Amino acid sequence: DSMLTDLSRFGYNNSGSVIGSPTVSDGIEKWGKTWGKSILIVSKSRDRIDFNSTNDDFNFGTGSNFSLSVWCKRFDISTGSADPNISSSANESAPAATGSTNRAQSIFGRGAYSDSYGIDYHVDTRKIRVGVNGGNPVPAGASSKSYLLSVDAPTTDANLTQSFHHIVFTYESGSSTGMKVYVDGELKGTKTTTGTDFPFTGSNAGGDFVTSSAANAGTGQRLHLGGPHVVGSSQRHFSGYLQYPRVYSKAISQDEVWSLYTKP
Repeated sequence: DSMLTDLSRFGYNNSGSVIGSPTVSDGIEKWGKTWGKSILIVSKSRDRIDFNSTNDDFNFGTGSNFSLSVWCKRFDISTGSADPNISSSANESAPAATGSTNRAQSIFGRGAYSDSYGIDYHVDTRKIRVGVNGGNPVPAGASSKSYLLSVDAPTTDANLTQSFHHIVFTYESGSSTGMKVYVDGELKGTKTTTGTDFPFTGSNAGGDFVTSSAANAGTGQRLHLGGPHVVGSSQRHFSGYLQYPRVYSKAISQDEVWSLYTKP
């Protein structure tokens, strides 16, 4: 099925570095049963997990095909709110009165800003976002290196705090619907990866996203679960539960997404 690795299966040739103090917690409650165990990541402890992706397994770029799949539930153990501080990514306590209102929390991805891809949650608009970000310079004709697809979080749980939600990001090079985001088994949005609207091809080329770049070889730029490394906006640490991170070396189909949702 072209799955590079099921990163949730620690001990099966998947190694990583634990940053902060993530803890093992109860798993997904779905379809009348509890599935496995999740990882509770706390923003105030600046928790995250970095996977030891020093080879080419996760070094996707403009011409790649790939998919990310993960289950997510936002939560803050001390305040009851999963929203981060407005004023600073370094201080994740109760929101301050002034500061950025363009905050995003990283869920699953690689890199930060330049040469990156991933899934995050935009706190101030209640949007689930997927996307890629090129390196320097900003591509000719483009206003930004970020190329994002944003969709509404479920209307009954816009904060993603009531239950676990399954999020899938698929990327297919050179397609009019090359970027897709699925939430709880359903396709919620698409975006082109070709033509003049895509900043990394044709006349716009010049800042391709290539996550095998030297900048991403460092520990802070590895494939990560949680943490602050977002594709765009003001980075904030994720707070909540994450489970079953999976990476595929193809753009998985809607049927495959549905299978992952119904059989975690």
